This record gives sequence, structure tokens and C-alpha cells, in this order.
Amino acid sequence: MILAENSEELFKLMEMMKLKSIPRGKRIAIVTNAGGPGIIAVDRAEKEGLEVVNLGEKTREKLLKDLPEESNIANPVDILGDAKKDRYEDAILAVLDDINVDSVLVILTPQLITEIKETAELIAKISLTAAKPIYSCFLGGKDIQGGQRILELNNCPWFNDIQEATHIIAKLANYELEKDRAKPISSDEFQKRPKYKKEVLESLNESSPVILSDSLAISLLEEFKVDTPKQLVTTSLEEGRDFASLIFPVAIKATAEDLAHKTDFKGLYLDIRTISEFEEIFELLKQTITKTTGNPAPNILIQEMIDGNLEIFLGANREGNSEIYLKEGLGFGHLIAMGKGGIFTEVYKDISHVLVPERREEIDKILSQTKVSKIIDGYRGKPRLAREKLLDLIMKLQNLLVSYPEIISMDINPVMLTENRAVVVDIKLYAKK
Repeated sequence: MILAENSEELFKLMEMMKLKSIPRGKRIAIVTNAGGPGIIAVDRAEKEGLEVVNLGEKTREKLLKDLPEESNIANPVDILGDAKKDRYEDAILAVLDDINVDSVLVILTPQLITEIKETAELIAKISLTAAKPIYSCFLGGKDIQGGQRILELNNCPWFNDIQEATHIIAKLANYELEKDRAKPISSDEFQKRPKYKKEVLESLNESSPVILSDSLAISLLEEFKVDTPKQLVTTSLEEGRDFASLIFPVAIKATAEDLAHKTDFKGLYLDIRTISEFEEIFELLKQTITKTTGNPAPNILIQEMIDGNLEIFLGANREGNSEIYLKEGLGFGHLIAMGKGGIFTEVYKDISHVLVPERREEIDKILSQTKVSKIIDGYRGKPRLAREKLLDLIMKLQNLLVSYPEIISMDINPVMLTENRAVVVDIKLYAKK
């Protein structure tokens, strides 16, 4: 998509699209018979984000051979005010043949012996076989109208203003680059042979969504090499105590299948540092879960404490059935949500969304739309956090969701983001056929 800023620009862009005069990239060569307009073109091109490239050695050698000694063979190529069509031909063909060039801007100003119409006819002839677009900018009012008519009749893109030329060329180049990046990405690039497919399918029932056990959820994270804390799910006080004693301080949690929102039901205790404190809280938590759920032997999750600089929320919901990533599947697939995490996620509502599957660079752009992105990048002297690790995590979660399309909902809150890690501390996975 190209955004036109006014109706005049809209029609010019439509004309360029109709002529298929779209450069493959931002690298531009400028050929001019006047130094001043050439310098202006360089300045405007760079301000528009175009790259006025250094011409290759072979190109410079050819220009040095074909052009007068006084000519400038750098970019912009200044072929001097006495240039006729043959000198334009030498310069245009040389820069067109340079592998570092995506498009050519030819500037002509009418001088005493300038061959305006002949040069326009030459550009039209070269354009017929050129693999790269040639844009002409003829300056000089009525004096150059004959040349412009020839360019127009031969469907050659032309301008009468340098600023307009560089602005339109830049928009076309950006469109081409963004178009390539925006091509739909196939879910096949993410799907892998799932290791725990049988266990997931055995967890499902015919009607309503079910929450996967913490043990199975942790196994899925490990399958995709997601960074997680050292952790253990157990019903045994003795086993839990032995594990905790090796990694103090720890967190003690109810599992997702017992208490989904742990803080609402006193299902989460943090920073446990001693054996006696661990034993007391372990038994207290078991009693809370039993009283709330009726389960006499609930699982308890013991987890090493992760000191994060920032809490991030990642979630996902599936639209459609579990065959969405197959050819006959119906629905849009999974939509990943990302933003500020912690207990105030629903208060901040700092969330952006990504439709699975998506490319990493697009996910990074969408993440940048959140307010928390500024904190990640180091706000007001704070340390820069592991943005690349967070993007790694989101890519891995895409793999997980595509490989296990039975997952209808995912809630990861929080991801602890440090200066070098993105650690999934808490996850709930709901599945349905």
C-alpha cells in the first residue's frame, strides 16, 4: 500500500504504477548536465531515504573513458552543460549496467546546444529494453515541453520538479520493499512434528475447552526451547522440599488446573528462603486448594525466583477449529497479544496484536506500537532489556501454536524480561478440538 498525501500525488503514483516504473530498491544513480540541480537532487534523494550509491569501479572506468575529463564520474554523474544526446547515452547506459543501482534519474536543463527532443527520444529508446526504471526530470518551462511530450507519448515516467521526482521515487521504492516483506507467510514454515501430540489429544473432551496441566504445558515450552525457570510439579512435601533446598529462593504456586488466577485465591507465594518457611506455606497452600476445589491431593508448582526488570504479557486466542493450519481448515488462526504484564495488565491495556504466522521484523514493528516498548529499549537512563530475546520467544510461541493448533487460548503472565533473558514464569494453556 502507498499512502498519497494529496490528489496530485495520487494521480502521479497511479501513473507510475500503470507504467510499471517501480524500482527494486532505494539505490539511485543521477545523471545531470548541470551541477546545481545534481546537488539538489542528491540532497532531496537522501532526505527522502533514497541511497545515492557509490558507483562500481567498472562503471567509473567506463565513464572516465567516455566522458570529457572535466566531467564528474561520481554520483551524481555531471556530464557538463555542453552535453548532447550521445553523452547522455554513454552515461545512462553505464549507470544502468551497475549492479549497485536500482533506478536512474536523468536531469536535463536547456542550454545553448542541448538536444532536448533528441535526448527524450534516446531515453524512450533505452527504456524499451532497460531492466531498471529511468525517470526523467526536464527543467526549463516552455523550452522543454517538446521533450516532455515525447516522453509522455512513449510511456516514459517524467517530472518537471526535482523534489517531486525524488519524493515519488522514494515512495515507489518503499512500496516495493514493503510488498516483498508483506507477502503472506506460510504456516508450513513454523509447523514441526509435535512431540506431545498424543498427550494433548488425550486431554481434550468433545464439548468445552480444557486447561492443560502445568506439567504438560512446561513440556511444550521445553520442546520449543523456551527459557523457563528451574521448576517442579509435585504433590509430595518431601520431594518439593528437597528440590527447593537446592535453588532457594523459590516461589510456590497452585497449578493452573486448580487455580487459574493464583493471586485471587492466595495461590501464589513468593521469595521463600528457608526450609521451615517452605514447609509451612506448602501445607497452607494445599489446604487452600483442597478447600477451594475439593481436590485432596493437589499438585504444587515450585519454581526458582527470577528477578526481572520488567513483566511482559503474552497471550493468544484461536479463531476457527483445530484444523485452521490445514488446507481444509476454517478460521483466521491464532492472534497473539503482547504488552505490559503483571497483575495490572487489564488496567494498563497496553496491548498490540499479531496474527499467526508473522515475520520477525513485522512483530518487532508491532511491539514498537506499545508503550512498554520504550521501557524495553531503555527509558530515561534505565538499562536496555533483552528485546531480541523477547522476539525469539514470540517466534517460538508461533511454532508452538501452529504445531499444536488444538490450543485455543494461551496466557503467559508474566514473562520476566531482564537485560539478557526473556523467561516464561507462568503459563496457562487451554485446548479444544
